[in-house]
Amino acid sequence: PEARELTADVVILGAGGSGLASAISALENGAESVILVEKCGAVGGDTLVCGAIYNTPDEALQSQETLTEAKRAAIEAVLAKEPATDAQADLIATVKAELAAYDEAGRTDIFDSEAWFALQTWDGGDYVANPDLVKTLTGKSKVGYDWIVNMGLEFYPVIGQGAGSLWQRTHTTTKTMGTGFITTYVNKLSEYGDQVTLLNY
Repeated sequence: PEARELTADVVILGAGGSGLASAISALENGAESVILVEKCGAVGGDTLVCGAIYNTPDEALQSQETLTEAKRAAIEAVLAKEPATDAQADLIATVKAELAAYDEAGRTDIFDSEAWFALQTWDGGDYVANPDLVKTLTGKSKVGYDWIVNMGLEFYPVIGQGAGSLWQRTHTTTKTMGTGFITTYVNKLSEYGDQVTLLNY
């Protein structure tokens, strides 16, 4: 291709789900111009094969389901582990307090919280991940969900447990695989016109 010199406030390498979302976020937060560089001939990346699911606690939907004995046992098994770090101990203490409040209220719906999502995710990865990053991922999951819903992506009004998911907090889009995510992002970026430049080869 012919050599060109381009400038922008933000340059993003990769136009998969995270790249497209980053471009939208940059523009929403004041960037005047964004360049997306994608090595493939089309946008989408791994998000196109994500299985159409998104995991986040959702009290409204989880309240319609019941916490089974097996699920309760799974919580207690994680809480019974001897913490190896202060961060693990803090999360265990938080979840124990939340579970006690849940029991005191006489609830039987799906128990969930940002702390339980973080602890379960960290536990599922054998505690080798950076706990601050885990808590960012899980703690902002509902904000991310609401963000893409407000952009127009539709989900079925039920909660489930998708493939590879650890808990009944899976939201499933009405579109096939990850096409709904990518279409939603692309449509949103199109609103910014020539503020967005896509370079793909």
